[in-house]
Amino acid sequence: MRYVYHFEFCERPEMPEWLRGDFFRSLGWLQKSFGLHQVLKKNVAQILEELSVAQVIELGSGSGEALVALSQGVQNREVRFFATDRFPKVGLWERCFSSHKQIEFITSPVSFESVGSGLKSSRELPSQDKGTHIKNLPNAALLLISTLHHADPKQTRLFFEQVAGLKMSIVIVEPLERNIRGALLGLFAGVPSLLVPLFFKGIAVKERLRFFFLHWIIPVVPFVLSHDGLVSALRQRREVEWRELTQGLPYQLHFQDRLGPLRNFSVLTLRYVGDGK
Repeated sequence: MRYVYHFEFCERPEMPEWLRGDFFRSLGWLQKSFGLHQVLKKNVAQILEELSVAQVIELGSGSGEALVALSQGVQNREVRFFATDRFPKVGLWERCFSSHKQIEFITSPVSFESVGSGLKSSRELPSQDKGTHIKNLPNAALLLISTLHHADPKQTRLFFEQVAGLKMSIVIVEPLERNIRGALLGLFAGVPSLLVPLFFKGIAVKERLRFFFLHWIIPVVPFVLSHDGLVSALRQRREVEWRELTQGLPYQLHFQDRLGPLRNFSVLTLRYVGDGK
């Protein structure tokens, strides 16, 4: 199956923020059900331990639930985690991270295009209202969970070049594979999402009613999940393609696929090695 780059609804700036929040809540629940948290706590946590980084900066944090799961799997309690997004979900993050002191979030937008130049010029990113900062970037790793497929090959190569300039390692987690099985999993992602309104607890009555309306009465969220799920599968890259995108850069590449209970997750580790490559 060849690589195809179509648009996804979730990456469009026209999507209302309240709808984006509902979408990412459903997506977070769906990925958790498909085994994402298991992969994060087992495989990704081990990778971060081996990288020996003190800070983990996630790009494209969505609802933030995946970052919580990962922080629970990392044994080193001194590691700090930072959530960022092109469309920051401040309200969701405040609730999600309130009981997790290791996790903070960046309130200003951070995207593939801005992270490299922004960090390189300032050597730090201002965090939330605690007045803390992400410093010492070579001792930090970038984490992208179900995110990097949103960048086309040209953007991805430029992103890798910018991050290499910061001397940072990168860990990439993708939820699907580019094959018939992956395409079907993505296409039918909207079906199990119909159960989402039954599983969300502790949210306001107004939000719950909206969840029921957008999942059952007019199933906008399931439709978007199915569309974006199929497109995400077609955007996935194989190991040989990752190697082409990182050719000539100071990274040691390690690729794992068929992870999780459904054997549909893949994890790419780009360890920064500098001149030691």
